[in-house]
Amino acid sequence: MKAKRVLFVIDSLAGGGAEKVLLTVLHYLDREKFDLTLCCLLRKGKFLGDIPFDVRTIFLLPESRNLSSISLLWYKIKYKLIYSWLPPRMVYRLFIPKGNDVEISFLEGSPARILSGSTNRKARRITWVHIDFQNILHTSLYKSVSEEIRIYNSFDTVVTVSDDARKAFRNELPEVKTPVVVCYNPVDNNEIIKKSLDNDDVPDKCQRIRMISVGRLVHQKAFDRLLRIFKRLTEDGFAIELWIVGEGSERRKLQDYIDAQNLAGYVRLWGFKENPYSYIKKSDLFVCSSIAEGFSTAATEALLLGIPVVTTRCAGMNELLSSGGGIITENDESSLYAGLKQVLSDNDLFESLKKEAKARGGEGYIKDKMASIESLLLK
Repeated sequence: MKAKRVLFVIDSLAGGGAEKVLLTVLHYLDREKFDLTLCCLLRKGKFLGDIPFDVRTIFLLPESRNLSSISLLWYKIKYKLIYSWLPPRMVYRLFIPKGNDVEISFLEGSPARILSGSTNRKARRITWVHIDFQNILHTSLYKSVSEEIRIYNSFDTVVTVSDDARKAFRNELPEVKTPVVVCYNPVDNNEIIKKSLDNDDVPDKCQRIRMISVGRLVHQKAFDRLLRIFKRLTEDGFAIELWIVGEGSERRKLQDYIDAQNLAGYVRLWGFKENPYSYIKKSDLFVCSSIAEGFSTAATEALLLGIPVVTTRCAGMNELLSSGGGIITENDESSLYAGLKQVLSDNDLFESLKKEAKARGGEGYIKDKMASIESLLLK
């Protein structure tokens, strides 16, 4: 069988969940079935070194650092051409690799907009949706709602990463007639467990209960409310500490709050870590404080490492925790505080969640998830 030529388009390989999932997909797609090309609009991101060696990779824009004045000027012009000045069809004709059997936008926004201009009539066009459209301002990613509807109607298939996300997409954009299917994020449990053991540089557990959260330091993740909740819990007398692994635009704001509230001895912002699993493994409880998720990769990884989860109600959490290993609170500050206080106060509940999470750690996540993605690409 001749391998299908598959093109993936994404903005960059920044350190987010969607980018991590894409790299897992690229690593595990069967090379006898698929010939892979990755097109990144920007050459930047924490995961650049993780691209499989046999994936053809194209960057439309170079790293902007250390460019000469002339090169920087051309960079700025080309950036504008790709992101705003040119219509999608022209961007596709000028810059996007041709001759593929399947063309995939792996992220909302610019990748979807550009691939909506594809002139390849033979290719199946697929677009991935990693967010909850009812809780994230998705319209800001496009020039107008009518453009957004037109873009999604130009694809043959829309993929969401959870059934909750599928329902939210349908509810928000009923005018989109493109079929919507669910493909759960593949997570490489064997690799995660292996990396979690490389933890010599990670401080050992102390007498405090160690809570951890992993994600970009942005508004969506709501780490500001997690810090306020943490402060209340310390005032309640709980012996706890909090680690947050990730980097982002709200770092200064979060650190200022930590300093102002004298929490520096209890809260640590670790920044981005290529191997967050060793930090999760040496923790007691994973907390997801997000306003919205499509399907939390970080919470999934915590369960795979046997760490129980307390999370706000986001898309995918009911599906993720249907077999136990955590609790879901309503998506507000007082409810998350109450949920964490309940777990910290009730030792029997905490031990039960730990037991369930450890049982979940034995589950395999990669094989069946990749099978559904390969089936989709082979249609």
